[in-house]
Amino acid sequence: MNAEKKMQNFLAAADDNERTQTHNGKAAGRVRALLDDESFVELDSQVCPEGEELTRTPFPGDGLICGYGTIDGRLVFVAAQDPEVYKGSLSRLNTAKLARHILRARSSGAPFLALLDSGGIRAEEGLALLSETADLLWTIREAREEIMFISLILGPCPGVQSFIAANSDLVLMAADHGGVYLHGPGVTAAEYAPQLTPADIGGAAVHADQSGLAALVAEDEAGLFAQTRRLLTYIPDDFSGFADTITVRDADPNRCAPALDELAAGLDGDPCADQIAAEVFDQDGRIELFAHYGRGVLGGLTSLAGIPLIYIANRQRVMGLAELNKCVKLLQLAERFNYPLISFTDLESFAGGPDAEARGISQAAADLLNAFADLSVPKLNVMTGAALGSAYLAFNSKATGADMVYAWPTAEIGLLRADAAVALFKRKALKAAANPQAMRQELEAEYARRDMGPTAAANLGLIDELIRPSATRPRLYSALQLIGGAV
Repeated sequence: MNAEKKMQNFLAAADDNERTQTHNGKAAGRVRALLDDESFVELDSQVCPEGEELTRTPFPGDGLICGYGTIDGRLVFVAAQDPEVYKGSLSRLNTAKLARHILRARSSGAPFLALLDSGGIRAEEGLALLSETADLLWTIREAREEIMFISLILGPCPGVQSFIAANSDLVLMAADHGGVYLHGPGVTAAEYAPQLTPADIGGAAVHADQSGLAALVAEDEAGLFAQTRRLLTYIPDDFSGFADTITVRDADPNRCAPALDELAAGLDGDPCADQIAAEVFDQDGRIELFAHYGRGVLGGLTSLAGIPLIYIANRQRVMGLAELNKCVKLLQLAERFNYPLISFTDLESFAGGPDAEARGISQAAADLLNAFADLSVPKLNVMTGAALGSAYLAFNSKATGADMVYAWPTAEIGLLRADAAVALFKRKALKAAANPQAMRQELEAEYARRDMGPTAAANLGLIDELIRPSATRPRLYSALQLIGGAV
C-alpha cells in the first residue's frame, strides 16, 4: 500500500473514530473545562477490548480518557472516567491504561488528576479485575512518593474504586453528584434504611463533615475545577526544596501587623486563629483544607512572602478526635511534599470523658505528637495563648523537635491552668482561709505570673524568643531563611 493510500485510510479511520467517540463527550468536555484551552493531548485513545476480553460492544478508549495538558501553563496528567460508556465502569483494560499514565506522570514529576465518575466495576471480569486493581493501587502508592495524586469526585465512586479516592493525597468532591462508597448506596439503603439517599450515605457533606476524606468541596464540577486550578498554584514544581516561590501580591517579608498587638490584648476570649492567619500570611489568601472537619483547628495551604507552606492554628482550646486526625493529615502532607510548617498554639487540653477515652483519644493525641516528631521539614511554632500540659507537649513544642518556638506576651505555658493548680496544691490553705475566694484569686494570679508566663518558659529554654505580635511575620520569614525554608 502506498503512502497516499495509507494517509487516506488513516484520515477515514480518524473520522469514524470521532463519530464513535460521541459517547465520550462528557469526559472529554470535563477535561477541556479543567485544562488550558487546546492544551490536552490524549494518549491511548484507540485502546479497546478484543478477542477473549470482548464482553461488551467495544468503544475506543474503553470509557477512560487519559493524557496530559496544562493548567495555567503547568504540566499535569489527567484521566477521566466517562459515565456515558458503560457508566464509566472499571475494566481490566482501563485499569492497566490508568496505571501506565500514572507512571508517565511520575517520570515527568507532574501532578496526576483523576476525574472519577463510575457505576462500579465490570463484574463479568471477575477476580482478574480485582488483581489488576490491586496492581493499580500499588502503582498509585509508589507514585505518591514523588508526585501529588489528586482525585476529583464528580459522580459515584463505589466499591473497590473508593480505594483510589482513599489512597489519594487530596480528595476534592462536587456536592451535586459526587459520592464515595465502599458499599453500593443501594445495598446500604436496603439493609439499613430505605429512605437514605446516596448523598446521605457517602455524599460530599458526609465526607467533608464526618469522615474527613474530602479536603475541598464545591457546589458543582465547575466550582471544583476552579478550586483545582487555584490549588495547583500552591503546589511547587519541585518538592525537593523551596528555592522557587509562588507569585503573590503581598511579597514583603518584613510587613508588620499592628492589628495583632490589639488582637493579642483581647485573647482572654476564644482563640483568634482566622484573624492571626489573615494578618501573618500573604494577602492573596489561603486554601483551607478539610474546612468542615475538625472545625476546632484551622489549617491548609498558604504562603509567606511567596513561600508555599502548611499552617495549623487552634480555633478552640480543647482538641477532639476530629481535630487531632485533621492535624495529622496536614502534617503528613507537609512531610511528603516538603512543605515548611507553621503552627499557632492556643491549646489547653484534649477532649476528656469516658466517651473520648473509649474512642481512642489517647492514641490520637500520641499520633499527633509522633507526627510532629517525625517531621523533617522546617517547623516553626508561635505560642499565642494557652499551651498547657499534654497539649503543650504534643503540639509542635521543643520536645517534639520544633526548630523555632516564639511566644507572644499573652502566652500561658505550664502544666495546669492556674485555677486547677491552686485547687490541687493549695487545698489546705484555702480551707483554712478566712476569705477563701479572695485567697483563691490571689494564689491564681501569683501562680499565673510565676509559673505560666512566657518568661518562665524562656528561662527554661522552652521558647527561643518573646516577640511582639505585630512582628510575627518578619520573625517567621527570617526563621525560614535560617533553617533552609527559603533562599
